[in-house]
Amino acid sequence: MATTKIQNNEVRVPFLSDKMSYITGLDPLGLQNPSSRAYTYLLNGLNVVSRRIRNYSFYCWLLNEFSKKVTSRDPKIQKEFVRKAEYIIALSSVFNGLEGINGSTYASKTLESEDTDIILSEGIYNRQGTTDNTYWKYSFGIFGQYYMGSMRQIRIIEEVADEFGNPLGLYRVTKKYDSKSITGEDLAEAFSKNIPSHKQQLLLTCIENNLINRQQLGELFPEFNMFSIPQESEENTLLIKMIFQPDDPEFSEEEPSFNRRNTFSYVLNYAHNNPENLKEHNFTRWAYYQKGRRDKNFDETLFGWYYYQFNEFFRLLCTACLNGILNRLEEEEGWIHLFNLIQQSVEGTIEELEKSHRVKSSLPVSEILSMTFGLEENLCDKMLDEKKWVSMSYAIQLLFKLFQENENFIEELSEYVHERAIDSEFDVISFFQIEFKRYQELTLSEFLKSFYLNQVIYRHRNVAYRKMVGNQSTEKFLFEDNYLRHISNFAPDYTASRIGTVITFLRDLHLIDGENKPTSAGINLSDSRNDN
Repeated sequence: MATTKIQNNEVRVPFLSDKMSYITGLDPLGLQNPSSRAYTYLLNGLNVVSRRIRNYSFYCWLLNEFSKKVTSRDPKIQKEFVRKAEYIIALSSVFNGLEGINGSTYASKTLESEDTDIILSEGIYNRQGTTDNTYWKYSFGIFGQYYMGSMRQIRIIEEVADEFGNPLGLYRVTKKYDSKSITGEDLAEAFSKNIPSHKQQLLLTCIENNLINRQQLGELFPEFNMFSIPQESEENTLLIKMIFQPDDPEFSEEEPSFNRRNTFSYVLNYAHNNPENLKEHNFTRWAYYQKGRRDKNFDETLFGWYYYQFNEFFRLLCTACLNGILNRLEEEEGWIHLFNLIQQSVEGTIEELEKSHRVKSSLPVSEILSMTFGLEENLCDKMLDEKKWVSMSYAIQLLFKLFQENENFIEELSEYVHERAIDSEFDVISFFQIEFKRYQELTLSEFLKSFYLNQVIYRHRNVAYRKMVGNQSTEKFLFEDNYLRHISNFAPDYTASRIGTVITFLRDLHLIDGENKPTSAGINLSDSRNDN
């Protein structure tokens, strides 16, 4: 490759820096944000990591007990209180054979020792007073990292402010102010009713004494099992009502939206008809084919999930093209010129397309769009299963299919995302409205060159530079003087759409059973919503 020649009398100062390290990254083309905005809008109050709904009522109870027992306004004291409680729950869960609880890895190591008594402070802070190498690194524990934001969105907790309105970094439950809305105080009281008073006091005393023993860990179960809500209890009922109330209870009188409720109802209906296929991406694919219509009428929630999956198909096919190019780059021992790489990628893709559709490189894209392609989900599955040129050929077929099936909905989708402030200049809508119009006038060969160069190679470089922090980079290839060299690869995969959380919540709330079939309570709830 080309090198720079130092001219006569030219002096260059050495540059001293840490060696660049390359990390995986999660979104090499920067196309995930539109999908994230969509599911955040549609499922306000839950996220991909808040996987157990009983934690909502547990944290309400815990914060309520803190406010009763502690008068300090120092947020450090509340953080310590919450961290000790979480550590106890992790220890008790592992001790009683429950797997998958947050903090269980550290708790398991603690319980491997023969010590009868466990000093809680040693598990929540290290000797330097920080949270590294403890049960949970985030300073406000699992609550702060996974649940706080969602619980604030759903209006069951709030941040305490001083007399001047300045936030203090302390949190408390919301009080009963509207009988139509579920508050944190409601959930705290309901949780308390399911825990015998002596077991509540046991946990709180252990926090205060900074000490717990193995016998006490056993005594906390099964009542403090975060995976199990007593069926037909007030706690279970209130959690269901919380999910099915308006997305933002504070504005319930001002044309409230019910996207969260409607999503849960649609997932319940899907479970009724397809229990064996109840997986988050199966549901969003189903929603995509509905095109936002329910009995031929526009449905805001379904339209949102249609947009989500439409954008996911686009993000996946672009990432598959990046993956295919990286597969070719990986085969090269040294450097390869950018335009040689692009030309090989174009020729490899066209060779595969010739086999399936007998297209030629000189054929205009506008004519190719009149051809018949497979079902979107089938093209996507084949694309994800294959490698290199074969995968890229399915990606291009999927791109053409997406345009064919959604061209008439582009303007409607554009208005939908703009009105809800979830639009993006890099989503599938923007691509088809702006870039693809120009691409249709090109030949297949010209289109592929431009698409691979601008939408894949250059886009990845720009995203990687934007994400660069210190000496860490998410780049998948070195790029110098139009030469590239392989660093690592990135396989396309779906984003976590929060539908997985919905399914877990439905199971925890006894609305679907272990075989994903709606229970009688789930059927009754679904029927009542369908009547509205």
